[in-house]
Amino acid sequence: MFVDRVNELKTLKGAFEGDRSELIVIFGRRRIGKTSLIKESIKERGAVYFLAKRDLKQIEAARFKDVAQKNLGRVISGDTFEEVLSDITADEKHRSIVIIDEFPYLIQRNPEIVSEFQFIWDEMLKDRNVVLILTGSFMSVMKSDVLGYNSPLYGRGTKQMEIGPMNSRYLRDFLPHFSTKELIMAFGITDNIPYYMDLFNGKGDFWERVRNTILERSNPLNNDAELLLRSELREYNTYLNIIRALHKGKVKLRELSDASRITITNITKYLHTLDRMNLIKEMRPLLGVDRGIGKRYQICDNYLGFWTNYIYPNRELVEMDPDLLLEKIKEEYNRYMGPIFEDFIRRNLREILGKRLARVGRWWHRGEEIDIIGIDEKSRTVHVGECKWKENVDGKKLLRNLQEKSYLLDTKGMDPEYHLFALSFLESDQSTYDLKDIGTSVFGEFIQQ
Repeated sequence: MFVDRVNELKTLKGAFEGDRSELIVIFGRRRIGKTSLIKESIKERGAVYFLAKRDLKQIEAARFKDVAQKNLGRVISGDTFEEVLSDITADEKHRSIVIIDEFPYLIQRNPEIVSEFQFIWDEMLKDRNVVLILTGSFMSVMKSDVLGYNSPLYGRGTKQMEIGPMNSRYLRDFLPHFSTKELIMAFGITDNIPYYMDLFNGKGDFWERVRNTILERSNPLNNDAELLLRSELREYNTYLNIIRALHKGKVKLRELSDASRITITNITKYLHTLDRMNLIKEMRPLLGVDRGIGKRYQICDNYLGFWTNYIYPNRELVEMDPDLLLEKIKEEYNRYMGPIFEDFIRRNLREILGKRLARVGRWWHRGEEIDIIGIDEKSRTVHVGECKWKENVDGKKLLRNLQEKSYLLDTKGMDPEYHLFALSFLESDQSTYDLKDIGTSVFGEFIQQ
Protein backbone atom coordinates (compact mmCIF):
# COMPACT_ATOMS: atom_id res chain seq x y z
CA MET A 1 0.00 0.00 0.00
CA PHE A 2 1.35 3.42 -0.95
CA VAL A 3 0.02 6.55 0.76
CA ASP A 4 1.23 10.10 1.46
CA ARG A 5 4.60 11.43 0.20
CA VAL A 6 2.69 14.00 -1.84
CA ASN A 7 5.42 16.65 -1.66
CA GLU A 8 8.18 14.17 -2.42
CA LEU A 9 6.34 12.82 -5.47
CA LYS A 10 5.73 16.37 -6.67
CA THR A 11 9.45 17.16 -6.38
CA LEU A 12 10.45 14.04 -8.30
CA LYS A 13 7.83 14.61 -10.98
CA GLY A 14 9.16 18.15 -11.48
CA ALA A 15 12.68 16.77 -11.89
CA PHE A 16 11.57 14.07 -14.34
CA GLU A 17 9.70 16.57 -16.48
CA GLY A 18 12.35 19.30 -16.31
CA ASP A 19 14.94 20.21 -18.91
CA ARG A 20 18.17 20.36 -16.90
CA SER A 21 20.36 17.58 -15.58
CA GLU A 22 19.56 16.54 -12.02
CA LEU A 23 21.60 14.72 -9.39
CA ILE A 24 19.18 13.90 -6.58
CA VAL A 25 20.26 12.39 -3.26
CA ILE A 26 17.52 10.65 -1.26
CA PHE A 27 18.25 9.32 2.21
CA GLY A 28 16.46 8.14 5.34
CA ARG A 29 16.58 5.34 7.91
CA ARG A 30 15.79 1.72 7.02
CA ARG A 31 12.07 0.93 6.57
CA ILE A 32 11.10 4.57 6.03
CA GLY A 33 9.75 3.95 2.50
CA LYS A 34 12.43 5.32 0.16
CA THR A 35 12.28 2.43 -2.28
CA SER A 36 8.46 2.50 -2.35
CA LEU A 37 8.61 6.24 -3.06
CA ILE A 38 11.09 5.75 -5.90
CA LYS A 39 9.13 2.92 -7.50
CA GLU A 40 5.88 4.88 -7.25
CA SER A 41 7.52 7.91 -8.87
CA ILE A 42 8.92 6.03 -11.89
CA LYS A 43 5.82 4.05 -12.82
CA GLU A 44 5.55 3.97 -16.62
CA ARG A 45 8.59 6.23 -17.06
CA GLY A 46 11.09 3.78 -18.56
CA ALA A 47 13.65 4.33 -15.82
CA VAL A 48 16.64 2.19 -14.89
CA TYR A 49 16.28 1.06 -11.27
CA PHE A 50 19.33 -0.67 -9.78
CA LEU A 51 19.56 -1.99 -6.21
CA ALA A 52 23.23 -2.11 -5.24
CA LYS A 53 24.88 -4.91 -3.29
CA ARG A 54 28.07 -5.13 -1.23
CA ASP A 55 30.20 -6.52 -4.02
CA LEU A 56 33.23 -5.58 -6.09
CA LYS A 57 32.50 -2.71 -8.48
CA GLN A 58 33.37 -4.83 -11.54
CA ILE A 59 30.69 -7.34 -10.56
CA GLU A 60 28.23 -4.59 -9.71
CA ALA A 61 28.90 -2.77 -12.99
CA ALA A 62 28.14 -5.97 -14.92
CA ARG A 63 24.94 -6.45 -12.96
CA PHE A 64 24.04 -2.78 -13.53
CA LYS A 65 24.46 -3.35 -17.28
CA ASP A 66 22.16 -6.40 -17.19
CA VAL A 67 19.51 -4.49 -15.23
CA ALA A 68 19.68 -1.54 -17.66
CA GLN A 69 19.23 -3.85 -20.65
CA LYS A 70 16.15 -5.44 -19.09
CA ASN A 71 14.67 -2.09 -18.01
CA LEU A 72 15.23 -0.38 -21.37
CA GLY A 73 14.72 -3.41 -23.65
CA ARG A 74 17.87 -2.86 -25.70
CA VAL A 75 21.52 -3.84 -25.79
CA ILE A 76 23.82 -1.69 -23.64
CA SER A 77 27.54 -1.45 -24.33
CA GLY A 78 30.37 -1.07 -21.84
CA ASP A 79 31.81 -2.85 -18.82
CA THR A 80 32.22 -0.05 -16.25
CA PHE A 81 29.72 2.26 -14.57
CA GLU A 82 31.07 5.13 -16.68
CA GLU A 83 30.65 3.25 -19.96
CA VAL A 84 27.20 1.87 -19.13
CA LEU A 85 25.93 5.27 -17.97
CA SER A 86 27.34 6.83 -21.12
CA ASP A 87 25.32 4.42 -23.28
CA ILE A 88 22.13 4.80 -21.22
CA THR A 89 22.19 8.61 -21.47
CA ALA A 90 23.52 8.97 -25.03
CA ASP A 91 20.16 9.92 -26.61
CA GLU A 92 19.79 13.62 -25.78
CA LYS A 93 16.21 13.69 -27.12
CA HIS A 94 15.14 11.22 -24.45
CA ARG A 95 15.32 12.11 -20.76
CA SER A 96 17.11 9.30 -18.96
CA ILE A 97 16.18 8.42 -15.38
CA VAL A 98 18.67 6.27 -13.47
CA ILE A 99 18.30 5.22 -9.83
CA ILE A 100 21.03 3.56 -7.81
CA ASP A 101 19.35 2.39 -4.63
CA GLU A 102 21.46 1.76 -1.50
CA PHE A 103 24.49 3.53 -2.96
CA PRO A 104 26.34 3.11 0.41
CA TYR A 105 26.60 -0.63 -0.30
CA LEU A 106 28.89 0.22 -3.23
CA ILE A 107 30.88 2.65 -1.10
CA GLN A 108 31.48 0.16 1.71
CA ARG A 109 33.16 -2.37 -0.61
CA ASN A 110 34.60 0.19 -3.05
CA PRO A 111 35.42 3.53 -1.32
CA GLU A 112 36.86 4.93 -4.54
CA ILE A 113 33.43 4.72 -6.21
CA VAL A 114 32.47 8.16 -4.84
CA SER A 115 35.36 9.80 -6.70
CA GLU A 116 34.48 7.85 -9.82
CA PHE A 117 30.88 9.09 -9.70
CA GLN A 118 32.17 12.62 -9.22
CA PHE A 119 34.11 12.24 -12.46
CA ILE A 120 31.13 10.64 -14.23
CA TRP A 121 28.87 13.52 -13.19
CA ASP A 122 31.31 16.35 -13.85
CA GLU A 123 32.67 15.13 -17.16
CA MET A 124 29.56 13.56 -18.67
CA LEU A 125 26.17 13.46 -16.98
CA LYS A 126 25.78 17.07 -15.84
CA ASP A 127 25.63 18.16 -19.50
CA ARG A 128 23.16 15.49 -20.58
CA ASN A 129 19.41 15.11 -20.41
CA VAL A 130 19.48 12.92 -17.30
CA VAL A 131 18.14 12.49 -13.79
CA LEU A 132 20.50 10.46 -11.62
CA ILE A 133 19.17 9.47 -8.20
CA LEU A 134 21.38 8.08 -5.43
CA THR A 135 19.61 6.70 -2.37
CA GLY A 136 20.75 5.20 0.91
CA SER A 137 19.61 3.96 4.31
CA PHE A 138 23.00 4.16 6.00
CA MET A 139 22.53 7.64 7.35
CA SER A 140 26.08 8.16 8.60
CA VAL A 141 27.52 7.10 5.22
CA MET A 142 25.09 9.24 3.23
CA LYS A 143 25.69 12.33 5.38
CA SER A 144 29.49 11.99 5.35
CA ASP A 145 30.58 10.15 2.20
CA VAL A 146 27.91 11.49 -0.17
CA LEU A 147 26.71 14.81 1.24
CA GLY A 148 29.59 15.72 3.55
CA TYR A 149 31.97 18.62 2.96
CA ASN A 150 34.90 16.25 2.39
CA SER A 151 33.00 14.06 -0.07
CA PRO A 152 34.02 14.24 -3.76
CA LEU A 153 30.30 14.63 -4.53
CA TYR A 154 29.88 17.59 -2.17
CA GLY A 155 27.95 20.45 -3.78
CA ARG A 156 27.05 18.50 -6.90
CA GLY A 157 23.57 17.42 -5.89
CA THR A 158 20.83 19.54 -7.40
CA LYS A 159 18.34 18.27 -4.81
CA GLN A 160 18.58 16.34 -1.58
CA MET A 161 15.58 14.76 0.11
CA GLU A 162 15.62 13.35 3.62
CA ILE A 163 12.66 11.01 4.04
CA GLY A 164 11.20 10.96 7.55
CA PRO A 165 8.22 9.27 9.23
CA MET A 166 4.84 9.79 7.61
CA ASN A 167 2.35 12.37 8.78
CA SER A 168 0.25 11.05 11.68
CA ARG A 169 -3.00 11.46 9.76
CA TYR A 170 -2.05 8.44 7.62
CA LEU A 171 -2.03 6.11 10.63
CA ARG A 172 -5.72 5.57 9.89
CA ASP A 173 -4.89 4.26 6.38
CA PHE A 174 -2.64 1.55 7.82
CA LEU A 175 -4.73 0.74 10.91
CA PRO A 176 -8.32 1.42 9.83
CA HIS A 177 -9.98 -0.65 12.57
CA PHE A 178 -8.20 1.05 15.49
CA SER A 179 -9.86 3.56 17.80
CA THR A 180 -8.36 7.04 18.11
CA LYS A 181 -6.69 6.10 21.38
CA GLU A 182 -5.25 2.92 19.87
CA LEU A 183 -3.83 4.89 16.94
CA ILE A 184 -1.86 7.10 19.32
CA MET A 185 -0.76 4.03 21.27
CA ALA A 186 0.40 2.46 17.98
CA PHE A 187 2.37 5.63 17.25
CA GLY A 188 4.30 4.79 20.42
CA ILE A 189 5.56 1.62 18.71
CA THR A 190 5.60 2.29 14.96
CA ASP A 191 6.65 5.97 15.00
CA ASN A 192 4.64 6.46 11.75
CA ILE A 193 7.22 4.37 9.85
CA PRO A 194 5.37 2.75 6.91
CA TYR A 195 6.98 -0.70 7.12
CA TYR A 196 6.24 -0.98 10.84
CA MET A 197 2.67 0.27 10.47
CA ASP A 198 2.09 -2.27 7.70
CA LEU A 199 3.41 -5.08 9.91
CA PHE A 200 1.29 -3.89 12.83
CA ASN A 201 -1.88 -4.07 10.78
CA GLY A 202 -4.02 -7.21 11.03
CA LYS A 203 -6.82 -8.79 12.99
CA GLY A 204 -7.45 -7.92 16.62
CA ASP A 205 -7.23 -4.87 18.86
CA PHE A 206 -4.07 -3.02 19.84
CA TRP A 207 -2.91 -5.56 22.44
CA GLU A 208 -3.52 -8.51 20.15
CA ARG A 209 -1.35 -6.80 17.54
CA VAL A 210 1.42 -6.24 20.10
CA ARG A 211 1.30 -9.93 21.05
CA ASN A 212 1.28 -11.14 17.45
CA THR A 213 3.94 -8.81 16.06
CA ILE A 214 6.63 -7.29 18.25
CA LEU A 215 6.44 -10.05 20.88
CA GLU A 216 6.63 -12.78 18.26
CA ARG A 217 10.22 -13.91 17.62
CA SER A 218 9.59 -14.60 13.94
CA ASN A 219 8.13 -11.14 13.26
CA PRO A 220 10.53 -8.49 11.85
CA LEU A 221 9.29 -5.97 14.44
CA ASN A 222 10.83 -8.13 17.15
CA ASN A 223 14.45 -7.63 16.10
CA ASP A 224 14.58 -4.91 13.46
CA ALA A 225 16.03 -2.42 15.97
CA GLU A 226 19.01 -4.71 16.53
CA LEU A 227 19.48 -5.20 12.79
CA LEU A 228 19.33 -1.43 12.31
CA LEU A 229 22.04 -0.80 14.91
CA ARG A 230 24.30 -3.71 13.97
CA SER A 231 24.16 -2.95 10.25
CA GLU A 232 25.54 0.56 10.64
CA LEU A 233 27.47 0.61 13.91
CA ARG A 234 30.67 -1.28 14.62
CA GLU A 235 30.61 -0.71 18.39
CA TYR A 236 27.08 -2.02 18.80
CA ASN A 237 27.19 -2.55 22.57
CA THR A 238 28.61 0.90 23.26
CA TYR A 239 25.86 2.60 21.27
CA LEU A 240 23.22 0.40 22.85
CA ASN A 241 24.44 1.39 26.33
CA ILE A 242 23.98 5.04 25.41
CA ILE A 243 20.47 4.42 24.06
CA ARG A 244 19.50 2.46 27.19
CA ALA A 245 20.86 5.25 29.41
CA LEU A 246 18.78 7.79 27.48
CA HIS A 247 15.67 5.70 27.93
CA LYS A 248 16.30 5.56 31.67
CA GLY A 249 16.22 9.35 31.85
CA LYS A 250 19.93 10.12 31.62
CA VAL A 251 19.57 13.02 29.24
CA LYS A 252 22.47 15.34 30.10
CA LEU A 253 26.00 14.89 28.81
CA ARG A 254 27.58 14.13 32.20
CA GLU A 255 24.74 11.72 33.12
CA LEU A 256 25.15 9.85 29.84
CA SER A 257 28.90 9.69 30.26
CA ASP A 258 28.61 8.20 33.74
CA ALA A 259 25.79 5.75 32.89
CA SER A 260 27.44 4.40 29.73
CA ARG A 261 30.98 4.51 31.20
CA ILE A 262 32.35 6.54 28.31
CA THR A 263 34.57 9.53 29.05
CA ILE A 264 32.86 12.85 28.52
CA THR A 265 35.46 13.78 25.90
CA ASN A 266 34.68 10.66 23.84
CA ILE A 267 30.92 10.33 24.22
CA THR A 268 30.14 13.30 21.96
CA LYS A 269 31.37 11.42 18.88
CA TYR A 270 28.99 8.53 19.66
CA LEU A 271 26.11 10.95 20.22
CA HIS A 272 26.93 12.68 16.94
CA THR A 273 26.76 9.38 15.07
CA LEU A 274 23.38 8.47 16.61
CA ASP A 275 22.16 11.98 15.78
CA ARG A 276 23.22 11.57 12.13
CA MET A 277 21.24 8.33 12.05
CA ASN A 278 18.17 10.24 13.30
CA LEU A 279 17.88 7.88 16.28
CA ILE A 280 18.52 10.55 18.90
CA LYS A 281 18.50 14.32 18.80
CA GLU A 282 20.00 17.16 20.73
CA MET A 283 17.35 19.25 22.45
CA ARG A 284 17.50 22.81 23.70
CA PRO A 285 14.68 24.59 25.52
CA LEU A 286 12.61 26.73 23.19
CA LEU A 287 12.67 30.33 24.45
CA GLY A 288 15.68 29.42 26.59
CA VAL A 289 19.14 30.97 26.57
CA ASP A 290 20.78 29.85 23.32
CA ARG A 291 24.26 29.03 24.63
CA GLY A 292 23.88 25.28 25.07
CA ILE A 293 22.70 25.81 28.64
CA GLY A 294 20.30 23.07 29.63
CA LYS A 295 21.11 21.00 26.53
CA ARG A 296 19.64 17.49 26.61
CA TYR A 297 19.54 14.43 24.39
CA GLN A 298 16.58 12.17 23.72
CA ILE A 299 15.60 9.14 21.66
CA CYS A 300 13.57 10.40 18.70
CA ASP A 301 12.52 7.02 17.28
CA ASN A 302 9.56 5.53 19.13
CA TYR A 303 10.10 2.05 17.72
CA LEU A 304 13.67 2.05 19.03
CA GLY A 305 12.40 3.40 22.36
CA PHE A 306 9.81 0.64 22.74
CA TRP A 307 12.30 -2.05 21.75
CA THR A 308 14.90 -0.71 24.18
CA ASN A 309 12.38 -0.51 27.01
CA TYR A 310 10.51 -3.81 26.58
CA ILE A 311 12.11 -6.20 24.09
CA TYR A 312 15.87 -6.00 24.61
CA PRO A 313 15.85 -6.37 28.44
CA ASN A 314 13.18 -9.11 28.33
CA ARG A 315 14.55 -11.45 25.68
CA GLU A 316 14.10 -14.49 27.88
CA LEU A 317 10.41 -13.67 28.39
CA VAL A 318 9.99 -13.10 24.65
CA GLU A 319 11.34 -16.59 24.11
CA MET A 320 9.74 -18.43 27.04
CA ASP A 321 6.57 -16.57 28.05
CA PRO A 322 5.53 -13.68 25.76
CA ASP A 323 2.07 -13.57 27.35
CA LEU A 324 3.63 -12.72 30.72
CA LEU A 325 5.63 -9.95 29.05
CA LEU A 326 2.43 -8.66 27.45
CA GLU A 327 0.84 -8.33 30.89
CA LYS A 328 3.93 -6.46 32.10
CA ILE A 329 3.69 -4.05 29.15
CA LYS A 330 -0.03 -3.49 29.77
CA GLU A 331 0.67 -2.56 33.39
CA GLU A 332 3.38 -0.05 32.42
CA TYR A 333 2.10 1.28 29.13
CA ASN A 334 0.30 4.34 30.49
CA ARG A 335 3.58 5.46 32.08
CA TYR A 336 5.41 4.79 28.81
CA MET A 337 2.77 6.76 26.90
CA GLY A 338 3.31 9.96 28.92
CA PRO A 339 6.28 11.31 26.91
CA ILE A 340 4.97 9.61 23.74
CA PHE A 341 1.73 11.60 24.01
CA GLU A 342 3.75 14.81 24.43
CA ASP A 343 5.74 13.94 21.30
CA PHE A 344 2.53 13.18 19.38
CA ILE A 345 1.03 16.55 20.33
CA ARG A 346 4.21 18.43 19.40
CA ARG A 347 4.40 16.71 16.00
CA ASN A 348 0.75 17.52 15.28
CA LEU A 349 0.34 20.83 17.11
CA ARG A 350 -0.16 22.83 13.93
CA GLU A 351 -3.10 20.64 12.86
CA ILE A 352 -4.64 20.53 16.34
CA LEU A 353 -4.51 24.29 16.86
CA GLY A 354 -5.00 25.18 13.20
CA LYS A 355 -2.06 27.57 13.39
CA ARG A 356 0.94 28.19 11.13
CA LEU A 357 3.61 27.89 13.80
CA ALA A 358 7.21 28.77 12.97
CA ARG A 359 8.68 26.59 15.73
CA VAL A 360 7.43 23.89 18.06
CA GLY A 361 9.29 22.46 21.04
CA ARG A 362 9.40 22.36 24.81
CA TRP A 363 10.97 24.33 27.65
CA TRP A 364 12.79 23.53 30.88
CA HIS A 365 14.85 25.39 33.44
CA ARG A 366 16.03 24.52 36.96
CA GLY A 367 13.57 21.72 37.59
CA GLU A 368 10.59 23.34 35.87
CA GLU A 369 9.31 22.04 32.53
CA ILE A 370 6.63 22.95 30.01
CA ASP A 371 5.59 20.21 27.57
CA ILE A 372 4.49 22.32 24.62
CA ILE A 373 5.82 25.56 23.19
CA GLY A 374 4.58 26.78 19.80
CA ILE A 375 5.59 30.12 18.33
CA ASP A 376 3.33 32.02 15.94
CA GLU A 377 5.55 34.84 14.69
CA LYS A 378 2.87 36.47 12.55
CA SER A 379 0.43 37.01 15.43
CA ARG A 380 3.23 37.39 17.99
CA THR A 381 1.73 34.60 20.10
CA VAL A 382 3.46 31.86 22.08
CA HIS A 383 1.27 28.80 22.58
CA VAL A 384 2.00 27.15 25.92
CA GLY A 385 0.69 23.67 26.64
CA GLU A 386 0.62 20.78 29.08
CA CYS A 387 -0.09 17.11 28.27
CA LYS A 388 -1.56 14.33 30.41
CA TRP A 389 -2.11 10.78 29.17
CA LYS A 390 -4.96 10.43 31.68
CA GLU A 391 -8.74 10.38 31.94
CA ASN A 392 -10.83 12.90 33.87
CA VAL A 393 -8.09 15.49 34.27
CA ASP A 394 -8.84 18.52 36.46
CA GLY A 395 -8.31 21.15 33.78
CA LYS A 396 -8.67 24.15 36.09
CA LYS A 397 -5.92 22.93 38.41
CA LEU A 398 -3.65 21.99 35.48
CA LEU A 399 -4.18 25.40 33.88
CA ARG A 400 -3.27 27.24 37.10
CA ASN A 401 -0.04 25.26 37.39
CA LEU A 402 0.79 25.93 33.74
CA GLN A 403 0.19 29.66 34.11
CA GLU A 404 2.42 29.80 37.17
CA LYS A 405 5.28 28.09 35.34
CA SER A 406 4.83 30.26 32.25
CA TYR A 407 5.84 33.34 34.25
CA LEU A 408 9.39 31.98 34.09
CA LEU A 409 9.34 32.07 30.27
CA ASP A 410 11.02 34.82 28.32
CA THR A 411 8.26 35.22 25.75
CA LYS A 412 10.22 37.83 23.79
CA GLY A 413 7.27 40.21 23.98
CA MET A 414 4.78 37.68 22.59
CA ASP A 415 1.38 37.10 24.18
CA PRO A 416 0.88 33.66 25.79
CA GLU A 417 -2.04 31.41 24.91
CA TYR A 418 -2.70 28.31 27.02
CA HIS A 419 -3.70 24.80 25.93
CA LEU A 420 -4.30 21.55 27.80
CA PHE A 421 -4.21 18.09 26.19
CA ALA A 422 -5.53 14.89 27.80
CA LEU A 423 -7.66 11.82 27.12
CA SER A 424 -10.59 13.51 28.87
CA PHE A 425 -11.31 16.34 31.31
CA LEU A 426 -13.69 16.76 34.22
CA GLU A 427 -14.83 19.99 32.58
CA SER A 428 -14.10 21.28 29.10
CA ASP A 429 -13.48 24.84 27.98
CA GLN A 430 -11.67 26.67 25.18
CA SER A 431 -8.24 25.70 26.54
CA THR A 432 -8.89 21.93 26.70
CA TYR A 433 -8.33 19.38 23.93
CA ASP A 434 -9.53 15.87 24.69
CA LEU A 435 -9.19 12.69 22.64
CA LYS A 436 -12.16 13.62 20.48
CA ASP A 437 -10.72 17.03 19.63
CA ILE A 438 -7.30 15.56 18.90
CA GLY A 439 -8.64 12.67 16.81
CA THR A 440 -10.83 14.93 14.71
CA SER A 441 -7.96 17.37 14.06
CA VAL A 442 -5.28 14.81 13.25
CA PHE A 443 -7.15 11.82 11.79
CA GLY A 444 -10.22 13.60 10.44
CA GLU A 445 -12.54 11.62 12.70
CA PHE A 446 -12.91 10.31 16.25
CA ILE A 447 -13.48 6.61 16.87
CA GLN A 448 -14.43 5.60 20.40
CA GLN A 449 -12.55 2.80 22.13
